[in-house]
Amino acid sequence: MHREKQGGSSTLTSKYPAAGIATTTFYHGSYASLLMKMSAEEKIDPVQAAVVEILGMADLYRRIQDTCWTKCIPSVKDARLDAGESSCLDRCVNKYADVHAIVGKELQANAQESPQ
Repeated sequence: MHREKQGGSSTLTSKYPAAGIATTTFYHGSYASLLMKMSAEEKIDPVQAAVVEILGMADLYRRIQDTCWTKCIPSVKDARLDAGESSCLDRCVNKYADVHAIVGKELQANAQESPQ
């Protein structure tokens, strides 16, 4: 897997080993907005699309975990979360999900307004 920065969005490119499918996940977009910009010859297989979506969601969850853990749990003191850590994690995950949804909607709207 490797990451690339292109314009305003990052991409994660990987090889799906079981099927030998090269996939690219767009962090701040969705497969639907990418699909709208593709011509009939460029459209990808539904299985490949599902793999792209799964890789994208797995990466999103990993980034949420990394960000919120670093912010809310600076050191592990106990096997259980205390009230402050739990509250911080709840707010962090909700905020991350809200921002991701807002950015996704904006990018989808931009993709619909400016077809290639």
